Amino acid sequence: MVASFIMAAVGIQVVYQAVHKSIIGEYQSPDLISAWVGIFAAVVMYFVYRFNRNLAREIKSQSVMAAAKDNLSDALVSIGTVIRIIGAQLGLPWLDPVAAVIGFNNM
Repeated sequence: MVASFIMAAVGIQVVYQAVHKSIIGEYQSPDLISAWVGIFAAVVMYFVYRFNRNLAREIKSQSVMAAAKDNLSDALVSIGTVIRIIGAQLGLPWLDPVAAVIGFNNM
């Protein structure tokens, strides 16, 4: 329960900062190496998802299947992060705070 409150507080802070930075026009572009790290993380998490999904089917475990779906979610978040980083590198820095708000609303 405590972890839920901490995650909610962090999420609210992310949305607040995203909206605030969008309004005042303060943008900061991350390094391109961050995009490569995001791609690597997405690939790794996808393979972890596939492994856990196959294991869940083999042992017929709903909890392992839930973990697999969480792994897939992590992979998709990494892809979203890569898109935002590349957008910032292409001169679309507004994409990062907008994506943060959209991503928060889709959780």
